[in-house]
Amino acid sequence: MPVPREWALEDKVAVVAGNGLGWSPALVEALSEAGAQIVAVARDRAQTAAMLSRASLSPARTIQLSADLTRPSDVRRAVRKVVAAFGRIDILVNNPQRVVVQPFLATSLLDMRRMLDENLKSVLLCCREVGRVMVAQGKGRIINITSILGERGIANEALYCAAQGAVIQLTRALGLEWAPSGVRVNAIGCGWFTMEQIPQEEQEKSLLVRYLPSRRLGVPEDIGPLLVYLASDACDFIAGQTVFVDGGALVHL
Repeated sequence: MPVPREWALEDKVAVVAGNGLGWSPALVEALSEAGAQIVAVARDRAQTAAMLSRASLSPARTIQLSADLTRPSDVRRAVRKVVAAFGRIDILVNNPQRVVVQPFLATSLLDMRRMLDENLKSVLLCCREVGRVMVAQGKGRIINITSILGERGIANEALYCAAQGAVIQLTRALGLEWAPSGVRVNAIGCGWFTMEQIPQEEQEKSLLVRYLPSRRLGVPEDIGPLLVYLASDACDFIAGQTVFVDGGALVHL
């Protein structure tokens, strides 16, 4: 991906927190192509390796950290390791994606806890611990990857919609709270994407394509250029915003 000079992330330290599924490898690829050093943080080594599978970096410019992002102590320990290694954190990308399709009346308390822990609590904890570092250093970029379902509800995904809506509101609140400290907090709201790890019936794909004004589903590479811009120094006058990459889905609803 060609990167405008103003968007360059040369030698920036980017922490990508989430898992190896979905669009995480494409996000890491975009940041690495822009010049960032990557710290991949996920539950285990297999997930961090998957996140780095498309990174155009030498192993010396990447770090893999295993952490349960729903545990405060794990998140604190991971952040301390990054600061010890680099002395700073320039970019945080939160990309937790746990999706369960289930009627709300069939959900258990365990379902609720898992969904909210992985999609919301992990974002809260990462923002808090990395935010401490960024506010102290007077600069930073946080990008939360969320969904259009945080803006529009859908049947049988009530828990996911609730979690994504909370991430959007968190982005607004922290964007306001930390802007005076030089920290820009924004989000990318993703629409319907096609990914190898999330199979879809061909009939379902066909219906979605006919519905979307763009007449196609998104691919992970659609997010990369926007992510790089929001992570760059050029993005200095945008705070608390969720930018939707959805092929026109929201304006069509």
